[in-house]
Amino acid sequence: MFANLITGAIKVRIICAILFLIGGCTYNEIPKTFFNCNSTTLAVTLVSKLNPTSCFAIDGSITVSASGGIPPYAFTINNGSYQSNGVFLYLGQGSYTLYAKDANNCERWIQVGITAPGSNLDAAVATTPDNQCLNDNGSIMLTATGGTPPYSYQFGTEKAGKQNSFSNLRSGSYPFLVRDTTGCLITVNVRVEHGDTGTSFATNIKPILDKNCAVPGCHNGDNGASRNWTVFTQVQNNASNIRTRTTNKSMPPAGSTVLTEDQIRLIACWVDDGANSN
Repeated sequence: MFANLITGAIKVRIICAILFLIGGCTYNEIPKTFFNCNSTTLAVTLVSKLNPTSCFAIDGSITVSASGGIPPYAFTINNGSYQSNGVFLYLGQGSYTLYAKDANNCERWIQVGITAPGSNLDAAVATTPDNQCLNDNGSIMLTATGGTPPYSYQFGTEKAGKQNSFSNLRSGSYPFLVRDTTGCLITVNVRVEHGDTGTSFATNIKPILDKNCAVPGCHNGDNGASRNWTVFTQVQNNASNIRTRTTNKSMPPAGSTVLTEDQIRLIACWVDDGANSN
């Protein structure tokens, strides 16, 4: 019996080596389990916040925690680098978006505001969603109030100026700084929501999967029925993971044709639209 097991293991390794050479999946590159982040129990919760001492200071802080999902967790604020704890220091007054990510790479977020005593500087926000996949059309308009006008607006690391409307934006989170004439400032983190892009599975996604994924030795059923991308329900059930692995470029595997950036974005749009049968 042991001899048969050893012989079987050797055969598997030989087959995997051949598949790698011809551009197929290798055993270690095929995830054994999949998880749909739409069903995650992950949650992020505000623990505490400390307001800055003035509108010129950056001594505020926010602390969040995570629960549910699969530990360990990682945290980020305003789309910065992830860290192992949910404590964020050196913050000025404003609104912040804080994200928690678990071991399944699922994300959840909350928005938290902190204010400086004696300051009424604020900014109203108007947005339109991004509902085009390959041609971003989201927009943001900021309107400062309070403080001492005139105001200046700074988008990310760009130079501050009078422009307060920003277009051709992809769905996501964007940081702004709003200043009044005294130098008092407020951070405004704005989310552009994802609108329905109408990305079609039949027209846009299936041809990508058929050519690059549903091939012999990979996601055509050779490695198990639950990994058969020729069956729509299997693709739909694993949509979140397909999005994650094509976005981080771990799928298709090494040795295969690399997906173009437009193909990667189409897959992401289809998943974000709800992975519809369209």
